[in-house]
Amino acid sequence: MEAGRRALAEDVKTTMRHHGARTDTRNNGARYAMYWEWAGRAVSSPEPGIVERVALEQILAALTPRQREAFAALAATGDHPDAARLLDIEDQTFRSLIGRARTAFRGWWHEGEQPSRHWGCDRRAGPVRGTVGKGESAVANLCRRQRAASKKAAA
Repeated sequence: MEAGRRALAEDVKTTMRHHGARTDTRNNGARYAMYWEWAGRAVSSPEPGIVERVALEQILAALTPRQREAFAALAATGDHPDAARLLDIEDQTFRSLIGRARTAFRGWWHEGEQPSRHWGCDRRAGPVRGTVGKGESAVANLCRRQRAASKKAAA
C-alpha cells in the first residue's frame, strides 16, 4: 500500500509541476490555479482586453496634456527627433518629457503595486539619422553617458 501511495503522490507532483505548480517550499498554488483558470475555459474571455482598454483610457486621462501630446507625437511619427520637431522642442527636452510620461504611465498602470523596472529600451532613442557609422547601440550609448555622468559627479 505504501508503494502505491508513493507512486500516486509522485504522479500528482509531476502533473502539478507540468501545469505550473512550484515544487519548492514557496508553493502557494497560485501558478497552478493560473494555469487551470486559463486552460479550463471552453472559450477565451474578452475580460482582460476590456480591462486593459479601460485602464489605458483612464491612465491617459490622468497624464498631463503635455505628456499626452508627447505620446501622440511619438505614435504619429515613430521617431524621437521627428516627434520633437512636431512639438517644436529640442530632442533632449522631448526625451526627458517622454521619459517622465512613461514613468507616470507605469506608476498608474501598477497602481497599488511596486512598478517593475524598465526591462528594455526604446530602439528609436538609439542611433538615429546622422549618426550612422558610429556603430554605437542605444544601450552602449546609454552606458557611455552614465559613465561620463558618474565621472563628472565624482570630480
